[in-house]
Amino acid sequence: MMSEGLRLSRIRAPAAASAQRRLKITDQHPSRSIATLIIGPSGFYSEGLRSILEDHQYRNIIQLPHLDCSNHLQDTSPKLIIFTDAAHGTELAEIVSAVRSRNSAARIVVLVDENDPDRYADAMSIPAHAFLSAGMLIASA
Repeated sequence: MMSEGLRLSRIRAPAAASAQRRLKITDQHPSRSIATLIIGPSGFYSEGLRSILEDHQYRNIIQLPHLDCSNHLQDTSPKLIIFTDAAHGTELAEIVSAVRSRNSAARIVVLVDENDPDRYADAMSIPAHAFLSAGMLIASA
């Protein structure tokens, strides 16, 4: 079940990248903006992601440097939650599960680095709605 007004759709990948699934989150109501929470340390990827989101009608983009975000979830009721640091493995999987149970309407995305096979494999066990490759973020910036 998608969050009210949000649609998760497949994007056709170029032939060279056909093995990868690519997804896009769009708002069914473009005049309305989407409350977003970015969780992870501030840096190159999170700042680039924030800039891209701000250019596409996302609002109230809150950046939290730590994984403990329970207070802000209740305060902001974000529709999109993006974790930018998948380095915490099982800890992140547990946190994402807890976040999903507390905020079932939100879509959860995890930024992963596909150049680190161990971290990439660990990230795939996280119960997120979608994964965003750091390489894709650089290409779209």
